[in-house]
Amino acid sequence: MTDFASLRIAYRGSDLPTEVKKALETFGVAFELPTGSPDLLMGTFSAENATREWQTWRQEAPEAWALALVSAADQNKALSWLEQGLIDDYLCFDNFDEAQLKRGLLMAFQHHQKSLLAKQKLSARLSGFSEIMLDLLAEFSEQGIYLYASPSHLTTLGYSPEELKGHSLFDWVHPEDQGLVAEGLEILKSQNHYGPIECRYRHKNGHYLWLSCQASQFHDEQHRSLMVGARDITHLKETQFKLERSLQNREYLLQEVYHRVKNNLQVISSMLSLQARRSEDPQTSRVLRETQNRILTMALAHEKLYESHNLEKIDIAEYLRDLSQYLFHAYGMGLSAISLEHECESVHMDIDQSISCGLIVNELLSNAIKFAFPKHHTCENCVISLKIRSLEPDLFELVVRDNGIGLPSQIEPLSPQTLGLRLVNSLSRQLGGRIFVDNESGTRISILFPRQREAP
Repeated sequence: MTDFASLRIAYRGSDLPTEVKKALETFGVAFELPTGSPDLLMGTFSAENATREWQTWRQEAPEAWALALVSAADQNKALSWLEQGLIDDYLCFDNFDEAQLKRGLLMAFQHHQKSLLAKQKLSARLSGFSEIMLDLLAEFSEQGIYLYASPSHLTTLGYSPEELKGHSLFDWVHPEDQGLVAEGLEILKSQNHYGPIECRYRHKNGHYLWLSCQASQFHDEQHRSLMVGARDITHLKETQFKLERSLQNREYLLQEVYHRVKNNLQVISSMLSLQARRSEDPQTSRVLRETQNRILTMALAHEKLYESHNLEKIDIAEYLRDLSQYLFHAYGMGLSAISLEHECESVHMDIDQSISCGLIVNELLSNAIKFAFPKHHTCENCVISLKIRSLEPDLFELVVRDNGIGLPSQIEPLSPQTLGLRLVNSLSRQLGGRIFVDNESGTRISILFPRQREAP
């Protein structure tokens, strides 16, 4: 005989007919409001609002069997509900038949048993999956207590599922990571998903493994819990740490190289300076000092790289400002009537482009300081200006300008005879740039060049 006592029955609508109540008692049905999801819905709704009521109820309990109790006058309406899938069966209580009710209960019971069997099969399949999973799968209470642990915990962490069940996950989380995990548990109280996060978990032998974890909130009518999937990423983290240490060592070595190159260039510059002071030939002294300035131009670029957080790029604006100020000081122009103006955008370039720009500025600025404002030239406001700017995302303009006497007519800046201007032309080609000269109202030399240096 079928045990209907296990059926959880929910009832809504007008009073249940007396005959139905007695029949339910005969069949051993404990007719009371169930605490969980019902297995059988019984309703006696009035015809005018029944459709809406059944729609709402079926949404609340989609897996339950729905049995409508209707009068003979509403049987056509019940057939309509059947067609719409709002109910599974109906019973006419005007001509009540106990056998009909028992048939309805049997259908509900069989439906319930099929649902249970389907859930058991699904649970068995999931359990089978968890048995062979390499990753970790666990179920926790909202407080972080183990309710279930997959067998993979034994191979990954050294703990059997029985050793973990009933214990708090905080017993194994690294002290420095417990705040992050506690924050995740708190967040999961208000949202369904959290992660991924990375934390350290203690292996049974005492060392810590890195785990990448994601969690989802799970709840049904009985309880709420947290489903967590985790993967051992210890090897990945160790590789990451090695790469970070390697990068730090590379940066340290690069800094050391830039520092030593700068020091060596400064030593060479000092030797040239000493030789220039000891030379009795003015022409030789001039050549040595010009060479010294070129070397210091390169040394300054390496100094900027050494001081920078970015070991591959130089802030060209800062570099050219410092270089121009050094040249003014070297030529004794600090307190003279010539003023220096800067219009330099903060543009970052690699060491090769930066040194090329620095050497060009060294030559052009030195020429302007020495020749643009001779003693016989009268000028109320003698100005040398230095500008570098980005015209397009990948196109720069470098300009050195003065309001002096202009270039002598015998000098052809694009086919020069002097070493300095030949150097400017050569460096411009290395930059993949073009030189433009304007000799009105002083001298203006501009160079347009792309961001990436092109082959000469």
